[in-house]
Amino acid sequence: WMLDSPAKGLELVVFEGTPMTNSAGGFIFADENCAAVTINTQLPANRAGHSAISMGSEALLCGGYTTNQMSWPGNGNDMECWWFTPAPYPRFDFLKLKSGSPVPTVRWGHAMAEDPKLGHALLFGGISKGSTVLNDCWVLQVSNSVDPSAQYEWLSCTPTAATALKPMPRYGMGAVFQESSQSFFLYGGFAWTGTRFASMSDMWVLEDFADILKVKWSQVNAVSEKPTARGFHAMWLSGYTIFIHGGQGTGGVGISSVRSDTWSFDVFTKVWKQ
Repeated sequence: WMLDSPAKGLELVVFEGTPMTNSAGGFIFADENCAAVTINTQLPANRAGHSAISMGSEALLCGGYTTNQMSWPGNGNDMECWWFTPAPYPRFDFLKLKSGSPVPTVRWGHAMAEDPKLGHALLFGGISKGSTVLNDCWVLQVSNSVDPSAQYEWLSCTPTAATALKPMPRYGMGAVFQESSQSFFLYGGFAWTGTRFASMSDMWVLEDFADILKVKWSQVNAVSEKPTARGFHAMWLSGYTIFIHGGQGTGGVGISSVRSDTWSFDVFTKVWKQ
């Protein structure tokens, strides 16, 4: 679905094509020279638990599971990603990688954010095959101008030092990227404690992202009351303020323990406010 902000309405985006095949199909239109052009001969397969972020005029969609949490789209253990281009005609293009590029493993419940300054995509954690919970960090080196026909490369942004601090492996966390400080913030999610999955209330930041070889994780310690533990919440950034809303966690309503509270966090003062 597409939100038309000026018209204050939602429109259904319709595609023609066959998911994940090169068989006949596709949406045919005429370009400015009246030549027939076919797009969307491939489309992402049905999925849930995936993530999508804005990348300039495009969007990048990655991961997820298909019919159940033990079935994965893509080939083998490699996570698949797709570019979505909304104009002039809505289309999907499979993310092409450079030869030899490492690929994050399949996953769902991961967090993604865009570095608008460098135009890179960041990815953290999630849950993979065999219910393996992850705390790896990846960056897709793009640019400020996305070309869906170009080849790109994933690089690890997980600190490699044996003594390096890292968030616990988790899924269902929120993430934002703060441009001026070049920092990747994570909050909450569900982590494996050794005996069970538990909702978390911790915040982490990956700092010094301007140099991928020097990145380091630090836990952010608030100087105020903070939200209760939760996962699968909404999280967004406005200037220097991070907001979260809702999610599943302690004290929530119903079987799923769903919450409806909204909190703001100032990245400079480290103060939470409800």
